[in-house]
This record gives sequence, C-alpha cells and structure tokens, in this order.
Amino acid sequence: MRKTILTFVLTAAALLSTGCNQDNWLQPEQGRGFTALLEEQADGTRTTLDGAQVLWSAGDSIQVFKLSEAGTGGYSGVRLGLLSEDDGKATGHFPTDNCPDYETAACVAVYPASAARLVSSSKISVSLPAEQYYRDGSFDLNSNPAVAKSDGSGKLMFKNLCGLLAVYVSSDTEFSEIRITSKADEALWGEGTFDLSYSDVPVFSIAGSVAEEQRTLTLKARPSGASSSGSEWLSATTAPVSGGTFSGTAPNAVPYYFVVPAGALSKGFTVTLVGKDGAFMQKEASSAKNAIERS
Repeated sequence: MRKTILTFVLTAAALLSTGCNQDNWLQPEQGRGFTALLEEQADGTRTTLDGAQVLWSAGDSIQVFKLSEAGTGGYSGVRLGLLSEDDGKATGHFPTDNCPDYETAACVAVYPASAARLVSSSKISVSLPAEQYYRDGSFDLNSNPAVAKSDGSGKLMFKNLCGLLAVYVSSDTEFSEIRITSKADEALWGEGTFDLSYSDVPVFSIAGSVAEEQRTLTLKARPSGASSSGSEWLSATTAPVSGGTFSGTAPNAVPYYFVVPAGALSKGFTVTLVGKDGAFMQKEASSAKNAIERS
C-alpha cells in the first residue's frame, strides 16, 4: 500500500523577516558601486542561506532606476551584476563602472533584474512566475523579488515583496508537481506593481481581473541538462537524482517552499499532488491564520 500524508506548516520562522544586521555593512568605497544587503530570515531563503543570514549568489543581478529620470519616456534603468568575489557573502557589491552617477543618486533597485520594469513615473512592475522549481531546503532562484532604496549613499537594504508557504509532504510514491490553489478570487502569480514613493516597506499588488489559472501556483522539479528526457518527478526525500527526478522515501515530512504574494491565502487554499501515474491527491487548509505575511 502506498501512503501519502500532506501537512501544512506556516511558522513565524518561515514567514517573518528579522531585519538587517547592521554589523554586516561594509563602508561603501567610492567608485566601487552599490553595497547591498538582503533581509535576514530564519528559514528557507533566497539566494543562499547561512543560518538566518541571506547570502548573495554568483550570477545575481539587480535593476536600478534613478528617481530623477523615472518620468523620462523610454527610460529603463540599468542592470548591474554582482562582483564574482562576493559569491556566498552577506554583503554584495554591484559595480557602476559604466554609470558612475547612479552610485551617488537617489535610486530604487529591484532584485532580480529580470523581473522588473518601469511602467510610469511613479510605479515599477514586477512579474511573479506561474511555475516555480523545487530547491532543496529553500525556494526557486530568482522567484522571491526584493526592493531597495538608496539616498545617494551607495547603500541598498533590500525588502522582500512576498512571503513563503511551506507545504510538508510525507510520501512513498513519486509525484510530478505540487499545486496550491487559493479559495479566494486572487492572483498568486502575474505582473504586479509597487509605488516608487514607498517609505519603509513596499506594498506589492496584482491589480485587475483575475484569470482562473492565476489562482493556482505550481511547483515542479527542474530537469537537468539539455539531454534531459523532460520527465519531472518529485518525492518526499532529501536525495535528488539526475534528470530532475527525486526518488526514494523519507521517514520525515519534506518541506516544499512556495513564494506567494503577501496577504494571499487568507480564505484558505487547496494543495494538490499530481502523481507520476496522473492520479490526484488533495488536502484543504481553510483557516484565516494561513494568510501570507511579507517574509
């Protein structure tokens, strides 16, 4: 007999930020670009986690918008990449060699760069993906957007726009994906905006009518390599194997993390596991305490 148990855990450690440890700031060096920190979190974080401190990862990039040019037609800001030597560090530097004036200007920065675009003189849009991919002990790279402001000091303290949902699964059978579906008429993915004029914490919202498919967010395994067969299987184990397949059994429930807009899921949600054989397994969470907080 095959057995699958679904449990939902929304803990304070998974959903709440602990702020910024100011001891991690390095004094900005003139001409070296922006010095940036991400909010500390206690569990399952981007881009890499070391205890409660979030570390930068190789390949990270940010999109920076100068506030004085936000109303200029066709203005798209600049994309800045992390210095390779800052991979795995709490403090990251983003050189401004080709745009030195940005370092001393009032700016807004968005991580990841690929998700952001300026839509008006007062708003920036950020896109959340419909599908996220499993990452052991954390969540999908580039799926959790964050925003920071600089007053011309060259410092950027990033604040998250979303929160985390941890779905714990105990299963002895493989499954192709996990879906969460909101019971409310709300979007869990799509293009949303925040105001450039925010003071402390940015408020992200996905406005307009909600398409039925936007109520569902999907988590999959990522196939490895160009020669992958395309099969995408998950199982409740901490030992992934090649080709995007996760096999074996686990004695304890395994967490699967979703990045979800803050404020979502207050009316409850349904979790669906799609088995390798196409069968569905579902469980509902209906309590209002499940509302997602900004992480």
